[in-house]
Amino acid sequence: MQDFDGGGKYTYDITPEGLIVYTQASQYQFMPDTAALVEECKSIVSDAKLALEREHELKLENDTKDRIRISTAYNGITGINTCSAKGIYAYAKDSGGDIAQSDLVGIQYPFARGPANPDAVAILVGNKTYKHKDVPEVRFAYNDVEAMRQFLVKAMGYDPDNVIVVKDGTKAALDAYFGTKTNPQGRLADKIRPGASDVFVYYSGHGVPGPDGGGYLLPVDGLPEKTELSAYDTRVLIDNLNKSHARSAVVMMDTCFSGLSDAGAVVKNASPVFIKAALPTKLSKGVILSAAGGDQIASWDANAKLGLFTRYFLEGAAGAADQLGNRDMKISLDEITQYLREEVTYQARSQYGRRQVPEISGETNAADLIAVTNTNFPGMDPKNLY
Repeated sequence: MQDFDGGGKYTYDITPEGLIVYTQASQYQFMPDTAALVEECKSIVSDAKLALEREHELKLENDTKDRIRISTAYNGITGINTCSAKGIYAYAKDSGGDIAQSDLVGIQYPFARGPANPDAVAILVGNKTYKHKDVPEVRFAYNDVEAMRQFLVKAMGYDPDNVIVVKDGTKAALDAYFGTKTNPQGRLADKIRPGASDVFVYYSGHGVPGPDGGGYLLPVDGLPEKTELSAYDTRVLIDNLNKSHARSAVVMMDTCFSGLSDAGAVVKNASPVFIKAALPTKLSKGVILSAAGGDQIASWDANAKLGLFTRYFLEGAAGAADQLGNRDMKISLDEITQYLREEVTYQARSQYGRRQVPEISGETNAADLIAVTNTNFPGMDPKNLY
């Protein structure tokens, strides 16, 4: 838990439905005064909710203390009285729905159910709406993170509480979740159980090239012309994951780093900048999947209402990659690599007349990337799900 200026400690998760704030307070009380302790817990949660609402620019429903769930316990031997509180806040109904929901709200993808993986942790970032007037929106970013969330919870067995969805993440939010170059201990690192947690980091949004030749994730408040100051360096992300002691890690980026996008230029007057050599390629005990080469555009799929790379990753992971491979009902890294390079490359050429070749690196001798498949999976196009 983190310290709060108003006193006490709290932790939180931003979910597709809203914000959840947790706190716990303990006091030695010779004569237990539970009511006072409960009020202290409620105040910490309410104050934290207001601070987080400002920090992450969330539009949440009004705070009422009946939204806070309380449990208490008194130890008669030690005299310690403990209160635990959980505040649950949905997005405000007047937020226009963009913050709370994607275009695919209500759609449930029939991913095969996988075995539970309670220690696994995921952070899914969907950056759709940018503040810079010259940066186009990423049309399907919210859809991408919702589809990935369902996949991780259903097929990969992630606990829903351990799948954190960040919509329209600012630079401060990316720093807070992934850590910085000088402090790798972000929220993701806090949630990792050393040697037991499998980690999945997903990003859908704009990427930009830096003047140092590196690839940067562009936060919604970032300045494309000031990447080193206002964007998040992918090398820092990988370095921090390598320091995290996770059991395994997957980093998947449905973005490109050419300064161009499917909706137009991200960097004004940009020409493709090939930065492959500077992109991180070594993730300890893990895999890095990127939608396109450094001089290419990451395309969208209008039928599935997803990023093209995300669509075919999910269809491949649900079984199609194994059908193209050895059909052993497991998805290996080699199989998903072959499938993505074949399907994404073909679909980008067929639909848009452009070259898009996913870049994938990792430990190919690791066991199976995905152990759950479904030979009857209907695909990610919503019209096939009814």
